[in-house]
Amino acid sequence: MLRLLLLLLAAATQVSPFTFVPSACVSLRPPPFLPLRSSPDPPPPASPLDSPPTDASLLPPGLQLRQKLEGTSLYLVGMMGSGKSAVSRELASALGTYSALDTDAVIEQLLPPPQTIKTFFEQEGEPAFRKLETDVLSSLHSHVRVVCSTGGGLPTTKANWALLQSGIVVYLDVAPEVLVARLGSSDEAVSSRPVLAEGGEALAEKVGRILGERRKDYELADVKLEVKDEAETVEQTAERAVLATLKFIKENPPKSTGEVKE
Repeated sequence: MLRLLLLLLAAATQVSPFTFVPSACVSLRPPPFLPLRSSPDPPPPASPLDSPPTDASLLPPGLQLRQKLEGTSLYLVGMMGSGKSAVSRELASALGTYSALDTDAVIEQLLPPPQTIKTFFEQEGEPAFRKLETDVLSSLHSHVRVVCSTGGGLPTTKANWALLQSGIVVYLDVAPEVLVARLGSSDEAVSSRPVLAEGGEALAEKVGRILGERRKDYELADVKLEVKDEAETVEQTAERAVLATLKFIKENPPKSTGEVKE
């Protein structure tokens, strides 16, 4: 009798008594914004850089400096022939996560071919070139983790020092005789540099005069690194630059801002 009543009720409502009707609050599939769970990838092999020693003094000097810099950029200044471009690349390699940039190289890329820095300098004049240098430096100084090699005359523009002070400035103070030896090693080294290509002075006299005019600006740098030995390699200069910059930071610790840096 009870079964008969259930069958009659089912027919009246058009619902089978054996059909499962889920509640409205039950979802049969995950929401579309939830990703389906998949098996996790195996963890990558551990690297010494991922778990640096607790004692920072156990790290290589380049990695010690990277920790101290906390993303602050380095700017290399000095005379043409001082090796800024090569040293900047070596420094960036030692720091690991830094990139090497060269203001002259950036300017060359901006100029329409076949124009070069030398032809621009000759056609537009030095003031126009210095303005272009400032524009390029202004675009670069907002970047972090950069080792930037600057043109020899860039620090002589007062506006550029406000931009350089966003980082640490390293002056490669190369002895005049070493500069002359390097620049005199090829005709291209002289002819490609506008301030050396003009005039009838001997190379040694010209280098001495230009260095005398610019030295007061170079001396404003945070770190001064003397290079007196012509046989000193780029790697050796970069190693000494790392140690000198570490010394500068130790003697001039940054003021704490209370911010937590990632």
